[in-house]
Amino acid sequence: MNTSARRVLLPKLVLSVASDVPSIGSEEVVLKSKEEKLTYHRTPVRIPGEKRLDGGPEWSLGRYARFPIVLNADGSPWAEANLYLIDLAEIKTEPNMLSLGTVAEDIAAYRNFLDIEDVDWLSFPARKFGRPTYRYSAELKHQIRVGKMSPGVGKRRMATVIRFYGWLMRNELIFPQNPPWVERGVAIAFQDDAGREHIKAVTTTDVSITNPIAEDPWEELISDGGKLRPLITQEQDAILHALTELANVEITLIHQLALLTGAREQTVLTFRLSHVATPPDQIIGEDVRIRCGPGTGIDTKKNKKGTLHIPKYLYEKLHVYSLSPRAKARREKNGVSENSNQYLFLTQHGKPFYESIEDRHKIRTTGKQLKGTKQGQSLRTFITKRIIPKVRARLNRPDFSYRFHDLRASFGMNFVDFNVKRIAVGGAEREKVIRQLAGLLWHANLDTTMRYLDYRYNLKMADAANEGWSAYLRQLIQRSSGSDA
Repeated sequence: MNTSARRVLLPKLVLSVASDVPSIGSEEVVLKSKEEKLTYHRTPVRIPGEKRLDGGPEWSLGRYARFPIVLNADGSPWAEANLYLIDLAEIKTEPNMLSLGTVAEDIAAYRNFLDIEDVDWLSFPARKFGRPTYRYSAELKHQIRVGKMSPGVGKRRMATVIRFYGWLMRNELIFPQNPPWVERGVAIAFQDDAGREHIKAVTTTDVSITNPIAEDPWEELISDGGKLRPLITQEQDAILHALTELANVEITLIHQLALLTGAREQTVLTFRLSHVATPPDQIIGEDVRIRCGPGTGIDTKKNKKGTLHIPKYLYEKLHVYSLSPRAKARREKNGVSENSNQYLFLTQHGKPFYESIEDRHKIRTTGKQLKGTKQGQSLRTFITKRIIPKVRARLNRPDFSYRFHDLRASFGMNFVDFNVKRIAVGGAEREKVIRQLAGLLWHANLDTTMRYLDYRYNLKMADAANEGWSAYLRQLIQRSSGSDA
């Protein structure tokens, strides 16, 4: 039995208006207890073809699949928290249930803190550190300091609590007798996607948690929408050998598609049958171009539109796979009628490896409603439990590891290494390589592309600097030791 606050997912949430009398489209609800029976009628806030009954935003249907809510330790819903979550969903045309789920988890964590410390979340006495916001900030900082929580998680959790209280006060749901925090303005410098410098005025608070990140010159990673590690040739070769031994067609094609195009996980895993339906002999040229992004059925990071260049020989393998008995058998297990909008890659149970943003919001009318959001978990599990052990054995490197996203960086570095002579020429030829790589990786900012060209040089210079500095320090220490003798 759960004895702590928690986040749970509702398979389906339909916002409704309650009434004592029936109306068009309403449903009778009967609640019984030992003492009494309560009957009321509920009507969805949005009936097809009609305006919303509650005056809410017309773009919202008021229906959500797998909606996160927060329950108190006794199992009752935390009313204010759940109203906040509903409002966050309602104000967006396409709410992201994964992000909303994280907000719910953060609020549940705050509720647990309040319960454990026996703190009244609505009491804001004159003494600052008697207020729940200051106490929670201090607790999170302690957790970070002793290593029980990462700075990033601590920063996010405190920011969630600040936004929650801010929403409550703006909507006049609470009236703290003293301020939950003290605000101050700061200026932050940042670069946009095109590399232009900007200064942005933001407001911070004295309960906010900072997460300063220092750049590590010896870090063998490339910053490209996340920290990615380009795999060296031997590692790539070992992964491909492992895939051949494991003979899992789907996982093999998924890896090949990422390694040969630089596509991200959500892009590869949301390919549809329609994208590989054209017979290869009807395609002219040596590569096949697939449009990705909003309106295409293929997800991209930050809903960016782009074109994927797939080698024709790989496209042919994808086309053949889509028509294979194995692929058809997996689609039959999915419980959805055969159609061109079906995902190309499904697990052995007929479930998608990754659900598109659009599909996460749908309430399924056929087949079973998925219990949780599919976001590549099966792929990552297969990599961890099946591929990595084989690669470690082949390379005799017990510490070897990789993430699927590293295949993107590997594609970028493979392209750079293949064009190293053109880059060495310099001038217009080097510029052409940079532009080509930026186009293949959909970079709006060429500074991101340059990280690939500078990667090996920076590592070499960092190693050289470290070796020279270490040698200098060693001489100083030896001289110092000698003089003391």
